Amino acid sequence: MAFALPHPMGLNPHDDVALRAFAQHLARALLAGPWTPMAMRARLRRALGLARGGASPDWLRQLVRQLHAQPPFALPAQPQRRKAAGAATGPVPGSAHLQAVADAVAQCPALQQAWSATPAHAPWRIKGFFLPPPPPKPAAIAKLQPFVRELPPLAQVGDIAAWLELEPGQLDWLANCQDRPTPSPKLAHYRAHWLPKGQGGLPRLIEAPKARLKQIQRRILQELLAPIPLHNAAHGGVRGRSALSHAQAHAGMPVLLKFDLRDFFPSIRAARIHAIFACLGHTPAVCRVLTALVTTRTAHGVLRTAPLTAPPQSAPCGAGTGPSLAVQQAQLRQLYGQRHLPQGAPSSTLLANLATARLDMRLAAAAAALQGRYTRYVDDLAISLPQLPRAQLLRMQRLVRRIVHEEGFVLNEAKCGLYTASQAHYLTGICINAHPNLPRAAYDQLKAILHQCVLHGPSSQNRDGHRDFRAHLQGRIAWCRSLNPARAAKLQRLFERIDWQD
Repeated sequence: MAFALPHPMGLNPHDDVALRAFAQHLARALLAGPWTPMAMRARLRRALGLARGGASPDWLRQLVRQLHAQPPFALPAQPQRRKAAGAATGPVPGSAHLQAVADAVAQCPALQQAWSATPAHAPWRIKGFFLPPPPPKPAAIAKLQPFVRELPPLAQVGDIAAWLELEPGQLDWLANCQDRPTPSPKLAHYRAHWLPKGQGGLPRLIEAPKARLKQIQRRILQELLAPIPLHNAAHGGVRGRSALSHAQAHAGMPVLLKFDLRDFFPSIRAARIHAIFACLGHTPAVCRVLTALVTTRTAHGVLRTAPLTAPPQSAPCGAGTGPSLAVQQAQLRQLYGQRHLPQGAPSSTLLANLATARLDMRLAAAAAALQGRYTRYVDDLAISLPQLPRAQLLRMQRLVRRIVHEEGFVLNEAKCGLYTASQAHYLTGICINAHPNLPRAAYDQLKAILHQCVLHGPSSQNRDGHRDFRAHLQGRIAWCRSLNPARAAKLQRLFERIDWQD
């Protein structure tokens, strides 16, 4: 299987270097699947972004005919007793190396003629970038070294059970690859509870695995996934990085673009997770079970308990008051009714970082093209740029929206914004206009709470019902200390005056 990645790239039709680059992209598309004329034409059309059902250019048909019949690219003669489908799925000969195919593509007379006849103001575009299929396990591990330690030998499903010290029946029950419904919530593998979401959005579902499955997910995380290198832009759930490092990367920049991915964890489907395990060289059967162990499909009974808010009855039609209850239920079923990453599982954050690696690469490259910086903290995206014309900043916003859409995510427009040098810049609750600092309003609020605790006792200020209010306040002071030690020292002196005996 090969993946076509949207990757628009304009190429000057009067540049020989561009022709060779164009031929390289076409060669990757040709080598990414079966070596038959129909399949080769289909992949080339995807690479060029041609609409389905339309006619292929003459040069494309001639190129396919030439390569399919030209040694050493032509398939060797098959035995007479081969299956009828053998030719359609046969491998490309080993002698058909990428560079050799690219050279043959660049030397095709039909392509050269069409290339030279194209006007300079209408460059050719590559719109589908093909990756080769995942290599077999030994080669995959060799490529990932020295980042990946020796992986457990999981050649078949039985090896997973032995590695996790489970009976085959227990593994089948925990993975539940068939998505069998559980007759009782007590038999479910996750504890689910809803968190209401502001600004009229859907409620957020927290799905925390029970002890046995959580232990398995931690082992998958530590022994299979943790050694894989992540993109430098990822700061959420990464050792040595945090919300503070995410904000520090953009401190002092004149322009800040903020974006938020809507319904981040449930929008990462099982297919993306399956592809991650496949890239480690595991067989499809092993990938299927590993994927099932770290993803879930929410039961209908849980979806029916969602705290949905009906729009006001008195609001006129089209007043923008939000979707009806029926529409919200349908949205929840679409979001959680398929296998997805559960928010609350120990393995989900790292898997989400791996699943968004291509998004990070594309956005980081887009920011770097304008001498900017890009980071992502879970579902919060940030791009900081130097002072640029507003039209260029708006083009960057449109580019980010297009990339996010092409990567299969949806933006929460209510949390997106463009902030110039004359405005306050906040990331993850940190003010970053000059340097990372605690917002004045947050400092004043915490100072007032501590002062009231000194005067009236801590129980009078625990309005949110924290079970350990003392630890809660200590944590907020520690967060302030990481941003502004001088202010934190003042807060600490107030904290030490509180009488905790009341």
